[in-house]
Amino acid sequence: MNHTRDDDALEITEEQIAALRELGVPDAEIDDLSFDEAEAILAERRAEREDAGRFGDA
Repeated sequence: MNHTRDDDALEITEEQIAALRELGVPDAEIDDLSFDEAEAILAERRAEREDAGRFGDA
């Protein structure tokens, strides 16, 4: 049985889906994301919010 790399990819979680929706990511785009891709988007957005908070407090 041949296994492709996609066979071992984790599926996106309900928590990730909810967080992505809160960020305004369209459902059609969310459906195409892997677990790792969703994590990368969420991490990037968290970093952007942290940076904005730091600069906004100055």
